[in-house]
Amino acid sequence: GEKLQKYVPIVVIKMGERGAKAFSQGKKYQADALKVKVVDTVGAGDSFNGGFVWGFLRGKSIAECLRAGCICGSLNVTSSGGTKAQPYLKDLKRYLNSNISK
Repeated sequence: GEKLQKYVPIVVIKMGERGAKAFSQGKKYQADALKVKVVDTVGAGDSFNGGFVWGFLRGKSIAECLRAGCICGSLNVTSSGGTKAQPYLKDLKRYLNSNISK
C-alpha cells in the first residue's frame, strides 16, 4: 500500500473480517470489521466502497471513511443475496455514533 502512494493519493486495502487499511499522505490508517455472523459475503466489498465513499464525499477523515466502510461491509454479510443486509443511512449513523465496534 505504501508504495502505491507514489501514484494515487489514497490507497485502501480491504481485508474482510480483519477490517481495512488505508495509506494517505504518508500516514497509515486501520479500521476493524464488526464481529458478526457471516451468512454470505456477496456484495461486502461494494457495501464497504459505498460506506467509504459516503464518508469521503462528506469530508470525513480517512479514519472515519474506513470505519464507515467496515461497518457497511460487515453488516452486508449478515444476510444472503448481496443487498438484503446493506445498511440504510440511519443504521450506519447509529454505528458511527456509538462505541459499537465489535
